Amino acid sequence: MYSKNEAVIYAYRGVCIIEDITWKEFGGAKKQYYVLRPVYEKKSCIFVPVDNETLSSKMFPLVTPDEISRFMQCLPTLPPMWDESADIRKNRYREIMDEKNRLQILNMIRCIYMHQENLAKKGKKLYASDEHALKSAESLLYDEFAYVLNMDREQVLPYIRKGLHLV
Repeated sequence: MYSKNEAVIYAYRGVCIIEDITWKEFGGAKKQYYVLRPVYEKKSCIFVPVDNETLSSKMFPLVTPDEISRFMQCLPTLPPMWDESADIRKNRYREIMDEKNRLQILNMIRCIYMHQENLAKKGKKLYASDEHALKSAESLLYDEFAYVLNMDREQVLPYIRKGLHLV
C-alpha cells in the first residue's frame, strides 16, 4: 500500500502525488480510494480504489536518480530493437509501455530517434504510429525524470539525447 504524499507514476497520467487515502461513496458503494493529483496537471484529480487490483496495479513507484544514471550508462550497450514490420513495432511499443520498464522505454526512444535520423537523411518522416509511440514514451519518461532529477521538463530531452549520444 502506498502512503499519503508519496509520488507515484499512474498509468499514462505520469507523476502523481497521493494527496489523500480516504473513504468515498461513489455509485452507492463506500470504498477506500487513493486520491491522486498529477504533478503536471494541477486541475486533474484521480480516484483509484485501493481494493481494485486492476486500477491500483497501474500505480508504480518512481525510479531513483541512481537508477536513471544506471539506465543512461547501460543504454548504449543494448541491442537496437527496430523491426521493419510496423505492426510488430506497434505491438512491441505497447508491451514496453505497459511493462513500465524504463530502460526498455529509453531503448525504444533511442531506436525511434535513430530510425528518424536515417529517414531524415532520405527526406522521409516517421510513420504516424512510430511518432505516436515516441511522444507517449517521451511524455511518460520526461515527467518522471524531471520530477526525480528536480529539473524542468524542457531540460529532460537534452539530458536524454546526450545520454543516448544523439546530440
